[in-house]
Amino acid sequence: DGSGQSYRGPTWYFREENIAYARSEFVVVSPRGKELLIETAHGVPEPTISEDGAFIARRYRVDDSPAAPSEPNSPPASEFMPRVSVSWGVSFEERIDELARSLVPMTPVDPRLVRIAEKIVQGIPKNRPLDRARRLYHWVLDSVQEGEESDGRRVVVSRNGNHWKGFETLCQSLDIPVRWAVAQSRIASPVEGPISSVDRPLFPLFVVGSGQDAEWLTIEDRFNPFGTIPGHVRGEEAYLLGDFTPEKARVPATGAIDGVAYEGNGVLGEDGSAKLSIRIRFLGNFAASLRNGLSQIPESQLGSVIESRLLGQYLQGARLERYEVLDGDKLDQPLTLAVEVEVPQFATPTGTGFLLAPPFMPRLSQLTTLATRVTPLLIADTNQQSLDLTLTLPPSLEARVAPTSGTASGSRFDVKDTAQAGSLHLVRVVKTEAGRIAPAAYPGFQSYSKQADAALSRAVRLEKKR
Repeated sequence: DGSGQSYRGPTWYFREENIAYARSEFVVVSPRGKELLIETAHGVPEPTISEDGAFIARRYRVDDSPAAPSEPNSPPASEFMPRVSVSWGVSFEERIDELARSLVPMTPVDPRLVRIAEKIVQGIPKNRPLDRARRLYHWVLDSVQEGEESDGRRVVVSRNGNHWKGFETLCQSLDIPVRWAVAQSRIASPVEGPISSVDRPLFPLFVVGSGQDAEWLTIEDRFNPFGTIPGHVRGEEAYLLGDFTPEKARVPATGAIDGVAYEGNGVLGEDGSAKLSIRIRFLGNFAASLRNGLSQIPESQLGSVIESRLLGQYLQGARLERYEVLDGDKLDQPLTLAVEVEVPQFATPTGTGFLLAPPFMPRLSQLTTLATRVTPLLIADTNQQSLDLTLTLPPSLEARVAPTSGTASGSRFDVKDTAQAGSLHLVRVVKTEAGRIAPAAYPGFQSYSKQADAALSRAVRLEKKR
């Protein structure tokens, strides 16, 4: 239709993920004089052009197109396929403008919603808007069944529908500033032309409050803490919406850390056994996942699950003596498991003493199992795992430690063990940053992962005193 102000045609792919094409053609017929946006990628040849009166036909043909590469932890196969896209009158700026206009609040505040919202935040004064918003956030995730309803008023009253709309409506009912935002992502496919620029994925966020006290957040899992921001959008460019003119902004680089921290102390026996008192703190999305799992485990089975799944994979033969779940119902706090455990062989005997392999460390080389890659390695979320364990040693033993560290592509590991007379302090941290590791950078990241695994799992030598 040549009279349209804009047109967004389909994207044509000349092969599939697991299917090679011997021949594939795509024909575009457009009005003469209509300026098209045409974007091709990954080896699509120039078209054959023919004219017929008021129309121009462009014929794109690709022969002998192999199946798209498929590798673990890679972006969607469509990112690497030969493709052609056609449009006119579209731009990324217009997309953002239209989105901003569509989210301008036009519905008057409903007195029924005010009464419901006031009841939810009862006891929290008006001069603490973020605490009020926090209460509304948890009420929506806990009380509203996710569904198709998108009118915020009906979502709240029926307790069924879109969580985002329900939360927005409740905040507006109490005059709590709330704005939509969309953010770009470090794991998104690269922009290769004007059409892929228009189509780039944007991830929704809310900005609650105003000024320096504003809180950015998503609304996803019911167990996620208030203020959760996915790691792949932290620090990235964003657009504030909900007004007739969008505003450029940047997602805060900080936020709740997603990860697990092992902290505690213990006593090593003369035979290599150990008694440990450990607090395992689950943070951010890790806490949400565990809370979700715990909600489905009967109380009578919880001890055996902790012993076999959370401890058994790191501490061979461990016997759980006691456990306690702390802050299980405080969703904005880390979930903590306090455990006391006996390990029959925590250190392995040698001719001159013992070797002590620090527990609770991940293996990064699971991300880099391929010798080489032709597609980027996708790391979807930022996460961190740490160990801070103080051990009292037998008087006959002394420890030999070797601190080290390493970095690659924003990720980092640190080994900061220290030893004193009669004690060993194990301090090890590894943080893996969300992002894309390009094929050219993959060998370097693979070397880093092997170095990290070797350093984080390296045993401490405990030698008999002379």
